[in-house]
Amino acid sequence: MSSNKLSLIWIVVYSLASVLIFSSAQAASYVWTKETSNYRIYMGIVPAELVQHKPRLLDEDKRLHNVRPGEKKGMSHMVVWVYHKPGNARVLDATLIAEVGPVSGEKTIKPLEKMKLGLGVSYGNFFKVHQNIEHTVNLKIFNLNSDGFEEVVFTHQGY
Repeated sequence: MSSNKLSLIWIVVYSLASVLIFSSAQAASYVWTKETSNYRIYMGIVPAELVQHKPRLLDEDKRLHNVRPGEKKGMSHMVVWVYHKPGNARVLDATLIAEVGPVSGEKTIKPLEKMKLGLGVSYGNFFKVHQNIEHTVNLKIFNLNSDGFEEVVFTHQGY
């Protein structure tokens, strides 16, 4: 693995750890990496109640992911970091749309909001992830400097 990829992985781990405090005996966290022809994507999902610090939205006129503190129960928080290939420059001007749900069930579609998190810009939102059911996360990445979008699909087992 190249040193650039290792550096990116450490940035993602540091950023996720700087926002979340885990009770390691009980909490499961997940981090995945996927690549498209133009992007390297890192995604992390944790139970929402583990989010201890409020990330700062870059769009100041929005309420954080439109979820009140009491509504977090049963939710998961997804954080995504996107980098250009080659060169590993962080993507700062994209729109990300996530479609999340059980593999064979109804999906929820939400934008991932741009946040200042740890060492830089990331994208995130809250989603329901049901226990012990395999889920898909279909991410569409729209870049302002190009036509169309690129798409990646992650699968994971719910908590």
